[in-house]
Amino acid sequence: GYLALLAYQASSIEMAWPEKDNDRFSRFLLGTIHKPEVNAFAQIFSSSGYTVVALHSAIIDFVYQAAKAVIEAVNPIRTVDGTSAVRADTDLEKVRAELRRNHAPADRVYRTLESYFFGGYPRAFADEPIEEEHSPALSILVSMAERWIIAHEYGHGLVKGCNFDLAPSNRFWAEEFVADNLAAILTVRS
Repeated sequence: GYLALLAYQASSIEMAWPEKDNDRFSRFLLGTIHKPEVNAFAQIFSSSGYTVVALHSAIIDFVYQAAKAVIEAVNPIRTVDGTSAVRADTDLEKVRAELRRNHAPADRVYRTLESYFFGGYPRAFADEPIEEEHSPALSILVSMAERWIIAHEYGHGLVKGCNFDLAPSNRFWAEEFVADNLAAILTVRS
């Protein structure tokens, strides 16, 4: 079920690529693996030119639980003007005050980490209802996080063969830096 949702995120990244090179992503394959590791990776096959991008199911569940904690901490509420608009205040002082008043977001993070470290999977909360006011912001935050993860892994495939002369002693970190920057750009554009 995750693959269909992630394919939508991947297509938005591909459409956001600044060059109109239709073949740029034709050798990228996206997949999911049901594994209890909070991980994603890009495997580049030089012989065929394909890049396989895979997300473990645990990272998707972890992102969802972390996003729920963030949204709980900003506490979206309906506006009082009679419309169905929802407002979330991200002022840090207000978020800190909310966290002092409401321990649920911190408890969610703690229970998610506890479930992951001691139970082997970051799914501490199953089939819980989501407050209607939280749904729009939660959907946006989860989508952006999924896009960033996919875009980062796409970045590894896009930089293959690049010459990192500026950082010959630490090619790994240079590639990570470029992948992070590509992810930031592609996530915002998509």
